[in-house]
Amino acid sequence: MSEEQSFPGLRFPIAMLAVAGVLAATLTVQTVFLIDSGEFLAETAAEETDLSPEDADVHVAVGDGYFIQDDSDLPDDVVEAEVGDVIYFYNEGDIRHTATVPEFGFDRELDPGEEAFLEVDEPAEETVLDCTLHAHHEAVLTVRE
Repeated sequence: MSEEQSFPGLRFPIAMLAVAGVLAATLTVQTVFLIDSGEFLAETAAEETDLSPEDADVHVAVGDGYFIQDDSDLPDDVVEAEVGDVIYFYNEGDIRHTATVPEFGFDRELDPGEEAFLEVDEPAEETVLDCTLHAHHEAVLTVRE
């Protein structure tokens, strides 16, 4: 008796199991590559600059509900810079925040004590500077020529 004759109703389910196995293996491989690339991107973002706070033209403290420009008479949540300036953000708060400036494609997560740098290369009139993790945490950034 041939295999087809003894198990005629199992051909389709066996084929479906084989297809499911291939799909599961493919998904596993893609997930591993995605996780690895995400870790690589996070490491790259953290190490993408050789700048230090001394190189920055503008220093901005990010905290629990505020952005404050150091050595400035500007009110809290108002930051000003000039084209070509380097803005230094540092989290002096107790929780994770972001420094996000969509107009410049800048979005950095900052754990307490962490820092990030933004080099502004074009003017911007009263653009949004915010923490995407906390809706009430917004500021205005102006970059003058």
